[in-house]
Amino acid sequence: MVKRKRDALPPTIHMQPVDDATGTTVGPFAVYFPSGFNPSSEASCTWHVYTHKTHKHQHIIVARTDKVDFVGRTHGGEYAGHLPCRYAIGMLDKVTGKMQAMDAEAGRIIRMEPRCPGVDYEDTGAGVRSEPLDAETRMKEYKRLIEQFGSTRRKRQLTAKENAVVTANAVGGAEALTDLLKVAADKAAESNMTKDDIINQTQALRAIPPHHPEATKPHDAYRLNELIPRDCNQALSGVVRQLQRGIDEPEFVDGVMRPKRMFAAYVLAKLPYMKNMSSDVFERRLSHLALLGTLLNLYIGPPMLKLDTTRAGGLTFLSKRTNVPMDMLDHFLAKFYQRRIQGTSEIYDISRDSKGLLLLYVLIVAVLAEDGEMTSETFESLRECLRMASTELVSRLRELGCICTAAKGSPAASSMKPYSVSLLPAQTGPPKTLRDYFPNLKIGRRK
Repeated sequence: MVKRKRDALPPTIHMQPVDDATGTTVGPFAVYFPSGFNPSSEASCTWHVYTHKTHKHQHIIVARTDKVDFVGRTHGGEYAGHLPCRYAIGMLDKVTGKMQAMDAEAGRIIRMEPRCPGVDYEDTGAGVRSEPLDAETRMKEYKRLIEQFGSTRRKRQLTAKENAVVTANAVGGAEALTDLLKVAADKAAESNMTKDDIINQTQALRAIPPHHPEATKPHDAYRLNELIPRDCNQALSGVVRQLQRGIDEPEFVDGVMRPKRMFAAYVLAKLPYMKNMSSDVFERRLSHLALLGTLLNLYIGPPMLKLDTTRAGGLTFLSKRTNVPMDMLDHFLAKFYQRRIQGTSEIYDISRDSKGLLLLYVLIVAVLAEDGEMTSETFESLRECLRMASTELVSRLRELGCICTAAKGSPAASSMKPYSVSLLPAQTGPPKTLRDYFPNLKIGRRK
């Protein structure tokens, strides 16, 4: 077999740099294909280069084939840092012994990654706004990015920042009410309203479940027929019957209710303690426990409920998925969720504010299910079910007018210490109303 002789190299090689006097030449590019594609021996490809309009040294290189495109870029990602060295490309003329050399574009060897074919990489102007966004729209876009990609710490910081802003439809505790009072002071002066009139009017705007501030008893302050409409009574009775069976047949709890996750563990743990109660107390507490079970199923469930409109069943499918009866689910979706259509899907989303209101419903019904007196052990079980810190749970309960007392023997500084909770407790002397237990407003001095 005859071996092919390699062309002999000249004894000396002279470097001749190629000068780009104008500085407008793009390239040459040095590229490589990690997939093993060889543009010289495999399917032919056409080369395209796209340059950024503003940053002239940023380029996208595209090698198009019939089945796949290969795309590389000179900026971003692994190329964002400092270059330890720069690459050049040289062409040797073996006859004259001269090599023409020129710096590779961006001084890098570009990695060409396979991508879907047919994508247009030219600058279409999409996403470029001729006018800046207004503050409200920019804030919404910022919040959306934080909710999707932000860390837990960053989300907490955003929540704290939003809580410091007061709007007419988002009034919570004392700090928010204080700022609202200052805004309303000028209008009140024109109407000859007193300070007490302003406070009473402002407290009526609290974003909490339906309540009666003048009530002196727990079940008069938060009434069951206002927490859930009468149209849902039949559905609520069905849930009561399920819990009644769980009380009468403990094996039904372990064999059916727990495996199928019909109710949260907190609700199922309360069933053995429902026995040996008087009939009126039993019926009242069981009705509230049934409502609590459906509310917890929604609260600890997925934040987005998706329904395929092309499939039969409609809300029946969501009812089975969430273990919430149809009538009650229809009411809760309208109250707490926002409906939107995406293709053939019907999607129900719950916002942060709506989920906060849903949490207040869960908490007040949980307290009412204990007849207004929740022990520290029950508080701890509820906290574990909701996966919340004690301090946050106590803050929400106090918004509802509850009294929270740290359990004896608990550490002085702990975000998880247990509390006992009471709502409008019986006491000697003139009875106090729910309004008396709402967080006090701190009114600043006149400036």
